[in-house]
Amino acid sequence: MNMQEVESLLAKLPCVYRHRVLYGEVDKMNFVYGSHYLTWFERARNEYLRLCGLPYTQVEAQGCILPVFDARVWYLSPATYDELLDFRCAVTACTKASATFVFLITSGERRIAAGYTSHACLNPSRRPIRVPDWLREKILERYDVLI
Repeated sequence: MNMQEVESLLAKLPCVYRHRVLYGEVDKMNFVYGSHYLTWFERARNEYLRLCGLPYTQVEAQGCILPVFDARVWYLSPATYDELLDFRCAVTACTKASATFVFLITSGERRIAAGYTSHACLNPSRRPIRVPDWLREKILERYDVLI
């Protein structure tokens, strides 16, 4: 998956999460430090699941954990202190035992970053399992963007 595919998919979706950049998230140059983007992806992913009617606590309570096994961030334009960011997120791939979430971060019309996280689907004993039908159905009920 490349950045253009991520952007074209998500530009049409509603914002799932908003965040105002905190002073503690910027470096000496007043740019957001790079590792914060992955934390923000997690927040957007959790809000996306909540919008799908599946708070992550409920996903785990039903015996499914989703650890990240791959992640990518494309840094497009630096975010700075006090900037208001909009996050778009969707699931674009759901294979037998994994799911991929894609993200687009914007500030007004300016593209800040794009990326994805891929997650294994495991049971509480940390063994791979098929993505449960109830999880796949809830995600598709809200946003049908699987590719």
